[in-house]
Amino acid sequence: TQVSTALALHGLFLAERLLEAATITGALSVDAAKGSDAPFDARIHTSRGQPGQIATAAIYRSLLAGSEIRQSHLVNDERVQDPYCLRCQPQVMGACLDIINNAARTLLIEANAVTDNPLVFVETGEVISGGNFHAEPVAFAADTLALAIAEIGSISDRRI
Repeated sequence: TQVSTALALHGLFLAERLLEAATITGALSVDAAKGSDAPFDARIHTSRGQPGQIATAAIYRSLLAGSEIRQSHLVNDERVQDPYCLRCQPQVMGACLDIINNAARTLLIEANAVTDNPLVFVETGEVISGGNFHAEPVAFAADTLALAIAEIGSISDRRI
């Protein structure tokens, strides 16, 4: 499982960088479209309670703070709502952040795990065969990372 874990960790590190870059370009898209910052209001996200969504909305608020471009659109704007690909970014990217964080927890445990078979317990002199070599936790982490990466790509594509 060491090779599987190493490859999954590599994917995790790439996913973390992708999420960061996509969040920044998402904020730039809101700015370029003269979008509203109302969908990033903390009250919206705390009322749902999803940790990644709350954290991601805070990042968008920080990235959009002080924008001169968006300020120009606040007066006499007839638009009611921005497109989903702009205003739903905290919900989508936040869910991806939660998946990435969960995968990171799993892979950290696995990177430090004993996965030999059999296991030798020196204290008792026992040698016990088991199944710690099975890489199911790593596979689930990698599969969910792939889902998160696909969603990041999907919402990014919608902004084009």
